[in-house]
Amino acid sequence: MRSLTFTPEQRAISNALIMFSIKDKDLFGMSNQYLAECYLRLNDIPEIADNSKIYQKQLVLTRPQRMDNDCLRALDCRQRDKKAKGLIKKVKQKMVQ
Repeated sequence: MRSLTFTPEQRAISNALIMFSIKDKDLFGMSNQYLAECYLRLNDIPEIADNSKIYQKQLVLTRPQRMDNDCLRALDCRQRDKKAKGLIKKVKQKMVQ
């Protein structure tokens, strides 16, 4: 079990999100297969005191389905932007798996 700690500055960011990528590792850890991802608003994570009860939260897992999205098309048009090209490449890889 892992815990996440957020600074007050991080909690103060409006509309901040955390992305969780779900991967399946093979027995020997040689390959990771992307399964899905989910997002959680930082505002939806309560601050927890030492003796507070922690409640489980179920998130909806999703996968990229198509590229006909205005944001992705705009990023795809940035021919000299290496970060944009890298993101588009990752999205396309997720769609293939």
